Amino acid sequence: MSKKLEVPEIKTGQDQNDESFTFELQYVTFKLDEQSYGVNVDAALEVIRMVALTESPESPDHVVGVINLRGQVVPIVDLRKRLGLKAGIYTLVTPILIVTIKDWTVGLIVDQVSEVITIAPSLIEKSAETFSGSQCVAGVAKLDHGLVFLLDLGYVFSADESKVMQEVIDTRIDDKVLA
Repeated sequence: MSKKLEVPEIKTGQDQNDESFTFELQYVTFKLDEQSYGVNVDAALEVIRMVALTESPESPDHVVGVINLRGQVVPIVDLRKRLGLKAGIYTLVTPILIVTIKDWTVGLIVDQVSEVITIAPSLIEKSAETFSGSQCVAGVAKLDHGLVFLLDLGYVFSADESKVMQEVIDTRIDDKVLA
């Protein structure tokens, strides 16, 4: 049901043999409503298929439930809702990208996981310089094949939501309910 994150890697930007080579960043990219997004590869743990979710009371609107992932309670975020996009239709093959946010393991519902890409910092425009008003968007990568919105996972939850989510994660829920 789950698999380690194994997606093809492509390089974008500078040649590593070039003397002016600078540090490049790696991102796991995915699609939401035909638009590309990326998260730092260090935060990505694995990709699983959609499973039955258990609703969590008093959680933020974009947290659609929790699952039991190998004995750990994992909140599942509808990333479309969080980013203010139109609702999607999710099926049993819809991917959930499992990531770490702060000290938590969180699932992000996405339309499709694409690839791991390496991006030169010179190709990234910081969010303050773009039109996006979302704190979740750290920047936009300008690549040959299009734009990729790079997300700062630290802003998926507001400070108040973080307190609620910590309570949700700390809650002991019967494994039978989460199965």
